Amino acid sequence: MPDYNYLLENRLSAAQQNALRLVRDAARNAGMPLFLAGGAVRDLTSGFPVRDLDFSVQGNALKLKKSLEKAGATLWGEHEPSRTLFFWFPGSVRVEVSSCRREEYPRPGKPVYHWAPILEDLRRRDFTANAMAISLNEGSWGLLLDPLNGFADIELRHLRLASNYGFLEDPSRMIRAIRLSIRTGWEMDPRTKQRYEN
Repeated sequence: MPDYNYLLENRLSAAQQNALRLVRDAARNAGMPLFLAGGAVRDLTSGFPVRDLDFSVQGNALKLKKSLEKAGATLWGEHEPSRTLFFWFPGSVRVEVSSCRREEYPRPGKPVYHWAPILEDLRRRDFTANAMAISLNEGSWGLLLDPLNGFADIELRHLRLASNYGFLEDPSRMIRAIRLSIRTGWEMDPRTKQRYEN
């Protein structure tokens, strides 16, 4: 198991570390637990370059907008229904800050959001390799949260759906599966491949 304290200190660029510090300070000042999640954790774990930083907060991420802009971030997008903010930080660091949530899909591609703790947020993601988070909170800094055993799938170089209904709920995940396979060289696990073909 990797030492995520070491990876956070040594695998992120100086500009990425600065962005992480600014987001952490803003979340702490707002009293919101903060986690680095998704693709950044996957890339830290697997050794790929970290392209952007995705943060999840237990709380309303939209309330962090002004404090992050004051800290030097440039807002370039906002998705109010999912409480997600998109920023550029100094050094061309792309950052997403979103509220922890679970999702229901009454119709494909049309989620209904419910605010939830981080573990439920991870379970709603596309693939197990993207369903991991690192705590950035005092007392648990560097702790890996991996409710769907994404670490094992990364070691196997497998893309496995986090939900059996993942492609039906959000068909864009099929495109993401191909893009991620091409980027990493990983293959879909047999069940995921069968669901993709179906």
